[in-house]
Amino acid sequence: MKLEDVVVRNEKLIVDGVENEIIIFNEETQNTHILNETAGYLFDHAKKSKIGDIIDELYNELAEEERGAHPKEEIIQDCIAILEEMISQGLLLLMK
Repeated sequence: MKLEDVVVRNEKLIVDGVENEIIIFNEETQNTHILNETAGYLFDHAKKSKIGDIIDELYNELAEEERGAHPKEEIIQDCIAILEEMISQGLLLLMK
């Protein structure tokens, strides 16, 4: 996966929000997924967007203390791992 790759949400999902979490039901697989705040942010912003742009937006919205506690490269790696998992679960689609 590259930062230039584009991701979109799978439109065949049932999505609902509860407090700081997003609950997703995949009718095809009959699986339910609960996304934490970070995964929810990435999911919400996957609208034919480049992965690098989504991660930059997330990084810029983090409080200064959080940015200082975690190097940007670490945040990029963590976000890519989350995105790859959401793609493997059919929540997001990677556009080629």
